[in-house]
Amino acid sequence: MCTFQPIKAWRYFVQALASCQQFAFLTPESQQRYHSSQQSGNELHDHSIDTLQQAVYWSSWKSEREMRGDLYLPDFSLSDKELAFYPPFFPTPPAPKAEIEASSDPRLARERTSWYFYLSEISLRRLASRISAEMVGLQTKHPRRQAYLAAAAAAVRH
Repeated sequence: MCTFQPIKAWRYFVQALASCQQFAFLTPESQQRYHSSQQSGNELHDHSIDTLQQAVYWSSWKSEREMRGDLYLPDFSLSDKELAFYPPFFPTPPAPKAEIEASSDPRLARERTSWYFYLSEISLRRLASRISAEMVGLQTKHPRRQAYLAAAAAAVRH
């Protein structure tokens, strides 16, 4: 038998996010190093720890945002713009050598496929968040329904 406790579950996701704040990959310096190594093709750093930490971070972030919306909980006192977007980076992909090994190992191939699903879900959530923020902005700018619909139609055409 199970007892669902959504408020308690949400609190655990918030606590997980608070714990994630100590992860090194969240520092601007770490992000800069990662992007520099990607551009230069220099793969000296083993990103496996970053990948695991980022998976925990993103899963906690996504789950907290979903539960907050479902439970109609008040949001943090951030601006609408800050709340509208997910963190400005994507999780670090698994090491390239894993992709070579994946061609011969079905388990690694499934893992890689799930990784692409994970990245696409993040992309779709970011897109939905940006669309929602844009719609809220249009509604604020055009409070009358007809003006709002005209502005939304004009935005879609461009």
